[in-house]
Amino acid sequence: MAINKVNFGEFHLNTALTTTDTTVKITADNATYSLALQRAGGNLGAGRITLIDLEDVDKKEVISFSSVAADGTDSLSRNKYVLTIETADDAATLMRGLANDDDGTNSVNNVIAGNKSAFVRNSTARIAWDVAEMNLQDDLFESGTTVISKTAGETIAIREALSLHTDGKVYLYHNVNYPNFFGIADEAIASGAAGNVTTFGGLSTGHTGLTVGTLVYAENTGAVTQTPSATTKAIGNAESATSIRLTLIPDTVSTFTDDQFGVQNLADTTKTLDVDLSGNTTGVDTTLAFTGTVDQTITFPDGDITLATTAQIPTTTTGSIRNMVDGGATAGTIVYIDQAATYAQVDTISDLPFGKISASPVEQAFPVVGSGASMSSMKLALKKAGTPTDNARFRIETDSAGEPSGTLADANATGDVAGGGLSTSYADTTITFAGAFTLTAGTKYWVVHTRSGSQNNTNFFYAGAYKKHSIFAYKAFTSSWGASSINYTAYWSAAAGFETSVLAPTNAVAPATIISAINYLGPVETTVAFGAVTTVVVSALADVSAKQGALTPGASYYLSDTAGEISTTAGTITVPVGTAVDASYLQQRPTTNMFAVYTNINNLYIPRNAGDIVVNGTTAYVALDNTATSDWTTT
Repeated sequence: MAINKVNFGEFHLNTALTTTDTTVKITADNATYSLALQRAGGNLGAGRITLIDLEDVDKKEVISFSSVAADGTDSLSRNKYVLTIETADDAATLMRGLANDDDGTNSVNNVIAGNKSAFVRNSTARIAWDVAEMNLQDDLFESGTTVISKTAGETIAIREALSLHTDGKVYLYHNVNYPNFFGIADEAIASGAAGNVTTFGGLSTGHTGLTVGTLVYAENTGAVTQTPSATTKAIGNAESATSIRLTLIPDTVSTFTDDQFGVQNLADTTKTLDVDLSGNTTGVDTTLAFTGTVDQTITFPDGDITLATTAQIPTTTTGSIRNMVDGGATAGTIVYIDQAATYAQVDTISDLPFGKISASPVEQAFPVVGSGASMSSMKLALKKAGTPTDNARFRIETDSAGEPSGTLADANATGDVAGGGLSTSYADTTITFAGAFTLTAGTKYWVVHTRSGSQNNTNFFYAGAYKKHSIFAYKAFTSSWGASSINYTAYWSAAAGFETSVLAPTNAVAPATIISAINYLGPVETTVAFGAVTTVVVSALADVSAKQGALTPGASYYLSDTAGEISTTAGTITVPVGTAVDASYLQQRPTTNMFAVYTNINNLYIPRNAGDIVVNGTTAYVALDNTATSDWTTT
């Protein structure tokens, strides 16, 4: 904006001036060279005035005034004015006795106490273009300061941080209501009035206590601070203890010129996201895409994950792989990741009756592990025999020494299915529990099948069990709990409340189809308890002696027909595992589960090899083999 000045004006004091006065009253000696602006109209608004004492011409003082008020005329029709003496940037000191190298600002450093005097009435007062104006203009030109007049949409105090709103007015900065930072007020501005604002590139002065060279922020109240928070916005750097160089600091990265760049949290500069594209081929885009309308999260472990055309499972894989094998597994047990049972995975269904007389199974139960997620229903393959008129009842009970305890895991963990609604053929049946509940993650529970009425050998119920998985054995209750005659898992669909990352010992005989399809992962690194998170060593050197005993150095090893073990003789299905380097360590060979091809999981990444990591919704998956689209596990 244009800064109005006058070339020359000569006046005299209407009243004597003491050293404590806050105003100066003057009368113009000439109608032409007064404070009236002949081109712009109105009066000069602010500036410097030099006083020369009437009785002692060697007594002189320069004073800065911040406003001018017309005070009528004298008997000779000469204009009279009242000048308000400006306050320095310490908000206390009057701008009197200014230095002979005054820089033109309201810095308290311009005030020289020894230069201040008292002046008698009729002393001369002169306004002229002086060194202060020249210094100020030079500084403004050099710094590129921009001062703009804006209308205030609310009451604003001097040196408050402002945002420019869609109505063209400035308001106190607020990261939600008025997030578009524009500048800092140079003066107090009443609501609806216009006032000067220093904007980007400019130097806002008059602040106190700033740490030089560090970032300055706007806070929600319009306050200026050097303490970042969730609601602040970086607006510039402290150029001195009292001044801020305002800078446009973008909230997002838009373009970059180097192969490496980063995004930093200004509220906590220790949090950064670095991106390195130096390995990219020119002309080949790197795309990270998410689909869906809900929030999605990818959580990476404290380690490197490389996603590339030849991506593989890392040498040592850790993650939320829970051992769901009864009794746990000894270090060195060879394991594979099984899938949660679902109704669609049909192999051979076996009947598990319940609700018969005491000589037959009164109850049946199979174990599950809690996931920590809320659940209110589950599904089982159910059918009836005869015409039961009561309900099939299902309870989730806590574990007691490897058996159902008889105690509900939660008061809501029980639900009935009307016997009259079941068919004599298996159907995928929803069991709705009494209400929502949560099973503790990693804790073992039992799904118990019973009935609401009396036992009957003609009218009773069946649950389906199947060969696809043999991780858990059903338990049957006649007069006490014991192993069921059918050693298969339930024919069920995993509910949200059950852990579905299943770790099981390999066994090339039962189920043979699983081993040929899924293949093994490798040995568990340490002995792991039931339900615990464990580490699996994949395609690397591993100590397997605790489970496998002494190895024969140089011998080749295969999956054994005994669950979780290896042998120098191939089992029913020939699956090479590796070569013994000594009596304890097995050098594993890359397995077929390292070469899966799968393209039917959402758009984040299209894998080319087994071990590739993909995201489906908010769940990360690792490919296990190259045969079945279902052979993916969460990690």
